[in-house]
Amino acid sequence: MGGGDHHVECASHQHGHRASTPAVTSRNSNATAPTNLVPFPPSAISIPLRLITNNIRYAATDLFPYECPWPERLPNLLRQIHHYAVGPFNPPSTILCLQEVLQSQLDDVAAALGNEWSHVGVGRDDGKEAGEFNPVFFRPGYWVKVHFETIWLSKTPERPGLGWDAGCNRICTCLVLRTMLEGSRARRVMILNTHLDNAGPIARREGAKLIVKYARLWREEFKVHGVLLAGDLNSTRDERHGAWEVLNTVGSRFSDVGRWLKAGDVRHFGDDITFTGFDGNGDDDPPDTLDFVHYGLAEDETIARANGRLQSYSVVPNLFDDGVRCSDHRAVVVDLLL
Repeated sequence: MGGGDHHVECASHQHGHRASTPAVTSRNSNATAPTNLVPFPPSAISIPLRLITNNIRYAATDLFPYECPWPERLPNLLRQIHHYAVGPFNPPSTILCLQEVLQSQLDDVAAALGNEWSHVGVGRDDGKEAGEFNPVFFRPGYWVKVHFETIWLSKTPERPGLGWDAGCNRICTCLVLRTMLEGSRARRVMILNTHLDNAGPIARREGAKLIVKYARLWREEFKVHGVLLAGDLNSTRDERHGAWEVLNTVGSRFSDVGRWLKAGDVRHFGDDITFTGFDGNGDDDPPDTLDFVHYGLAEDETIARANGRLQSYSVVPNLFDDGVRCSDHRAVVVDLLL
């Protein structure tokens, strides 16, 4: 969820704007493979990419009734990351985007990933180490870092600052990568990672507009071939004039990957809801879908064409047999060919 004032925002989980919505994708035992399940044609320049996004919940000291301290949540989180990102059967091009990460948590994850991984990101309060990070992890053996930048979602994007009616500083991490995959012709991918405000509807909406604006500028400046936006929007698909709506208007050139899937599409594994709370019922708020992966459409690209690039979309468990939820959010895992 939000994660600004660590003793106010996360203790209350107040959103005020969220309401339960029907599941976007319904599945049943009689579901069959859809007729549109046709993989994007492989080519010499296709980039197989797995993108994982997860709000891991900051290391709180004032805990919800069913919340375990960070040291107890960490082992399950690391097992999950290993399963979906690190193991030898996962694409080496895997990108991991996390939100609500304090410096100590960043150190824990980075140490567990080891020297094969690198990351970028800054604390949102001072542009260095203070406050929460939206880090992006990648393998430098597969990717070359072309550009890294952080903007603040405020009227002064170039420096730390509070935006509009936000309860705390909010940022968007931008990372441009060039693949080293043989035959890919050094294609570039831009990864954006954000966590919009829980308290301010204006800040969410205006923050989304800033992301659209800068994504367009960065895409042109760095000549990228693919754009992916990951993160916790604190905005539902049905929020009127909300951040999700801003991102999914025609002019934004972004499209919610999860909405590409029709009922019964075998590419969708797992749940629809991404925010569960630690009690499974949202703690103080109703469970809902707040975490998204958005695909940045090229100027001449249709959603139908982009949909052909999608290989799988998963919302994965955050609760295990030991009763410990690794976070109050579930991770979203998306596989595409770019």
